[in-house]
Formats: sequence, C-alpha cells, structure tokens
Amino acid sequence: MSLYDRIVLTESGLDPSVEVLYVFDMDDTLIHHASKKAGREQWEKLTGKEWPHGQKWWSVPDTLKPPFKFARVNQTKAALKKAKSDPRGKVVVMTGRIAIKEFKTTIPKLLRKLGAGDFKFNDNLFLKTVGEEDTLAWKKRMLRGFTKRFPNLREINMWDDRGKHVSEFRSYITKTLKLDGKVTHVTEPTPAHIETGVQESFPNRPWWSMPFADLEPHQLAPAETPKQARSEAPRSDPLKPMANPLPGNVSPRAKQRAGGGRWEKRNKKPKSAASLLGRIASFTRGRGDEPHDRSGGEGR
Repeated sequence: MSLYDRIVLTESGLDPSVEVLYVFDMDDTLIHHASKKAGREQWEKLTGKEWPHGQKWWSVPDTLKPPFKFARVNQTKAALKKAKSDPRGKVVVMTGRIAIKEFKTTIPKLLRKLGAGDFKFNDNLFLKTVGEEDTLAWKKRMLRGFTKRFPNLREINMWDDRGKHVSEFRSYITKTLKLDGKVTHVTEPTPAHIETGVQESFPNRPWWSMPFADLEPHQLAPAETPKQARSEAPRSDPLKPMANPLPGNVSPRAKQRAGGGRWEKRNKKPKSAASLLGRIASFTRGRGDEPHDRSGGEGR
C-alpha cells in the first residue's frame, strides 16, 4: 500500500463503532453522465469546438461540468438512503477518478447538486491515487485498509456498474477478507438525453408528469391558457353569478358554491298558505289531536 493510501486510511484514526461498510462506485453507479464517445460528439455539437483533451476522458474534470447533463441512477437511490440510516454503518464513495485538486472540489459539488448528499474528500469520498493505473487493484487495497481503520468491521456491501469488478469484489470480500457482504451489479442504462445532450420529448404526457430534474424552466411554469386565466381571475362581486355557466349536469349545490351567492329553484311555484295548512291538518288527523305547544304545557 502506498504512503498516500496509508495516510488516507489512518488520518482520522481508528473507528471501532463501524461494523458495516457501504461502498458505492460513482460513475454510472451513483450518477449518469455521457460516455466517452458520445460525450466527445456532444461537446463538439454544443460548443462548436473539438474536444481539447485528445483521447483523455476519465481524468479530465471538464467531463463533470456543463454543457454535459447529469442525473442520479435510480437503481441506487433507495440503497444509498438506507445505508445512511444505519447507525452501525459507514457510507463511502470510491471512484477511479484521480485525486487531483479540481476533482476534489468538482465531485462533492456534483453529488450534492444531484441530491446524493455531502461527501468530503478523504473522509467518505476517496479518489484513485495519481499514477495508479488499475482501479480494481486500488479499490481492493483500500478495502483491506478499511478493515484496519475499522477494527470491528464484519460486513462490506458494494455497488458497482462493471460486471468484472462485481465478481472480483465478491470473491475478495468473502474469501480474502473473510467478511460477510453483498456486491450489487448496477445495470441501469444511461438515459438517452444524457448521452445526446438533447432534452427528452414527452408529446403524449402532461407537463406535471415529467421528471422534474429534466424539465426546462419554461416547463416548470407553463403559460396560462385563456380558459385558465378566465376561471382563475378575481371576482369583483362574490354574489354575482359566474359569466360562464357551469354544465347542466352540475348539482344545484355546486352551482350555488360556484356562483358565490344563493341559488333559487326555478320553474317551481311557491307553496301557498292554504296548502301548508292542509298538510298540517292531514298530519295531525292521523294522530287524532291538534297541534299543541312543544313545551308540553309546562312553560319555561
């Protein structure tokens, strides 16, 4: 293990409280971004300039900046949230991006912006040693170092998008480190609009059902239609019926509420005094008595 790795793993001292380690890869495991080929084409299309870094991609901080688009990987959202809630656990991100100054600041900002949480370099965010070629070998050495930093560690759970790494980690954790754990292969494909840089189109979906992370500013606040503006305009006289009547199948009570005033039944003659007296008489005739004081004659 290099001097750099030893310093990284021991500078915070031993932590006996950690029993479970949760390790997440970053690229295509926590966040989606453009692949090397598609990203270079996207850069040239959006900027009108040739990619200025030759064949380099993963070691270039510009790959994690605009004009590229980014998104969270849905497959690991719930797992990351659950891991953070484990009082016995420690959540770390290990990425093959190299430990240069710009990545140390760019990566935490991007993870925070996408809602993954707060990650601090050399605390819960670890970048590959400068000059290290083999990411898999570096991650294995880091895992062994974690067993020394966390003396009570008994379980390591990992998430990674590369199938070869997944099988290697499974064998290394159980056979070499003699620990329990599970390694999950993240297989969620990168969304098309991340690869192309072109916003997704939803011709048959209303704006409120679109993913909010992908909405453009004008979609977040759609313009009012004339009908909406008319129905939502303030009313000067609350007792005055609405200018635009409701459909005929709406109940009288709904019409009353919508109009803001009293609703009067139409085409129905009011009951005369004689008809009311006749109803009272027919009601009392069946009981054989006359209307009387409801107080029962006792007064108040």
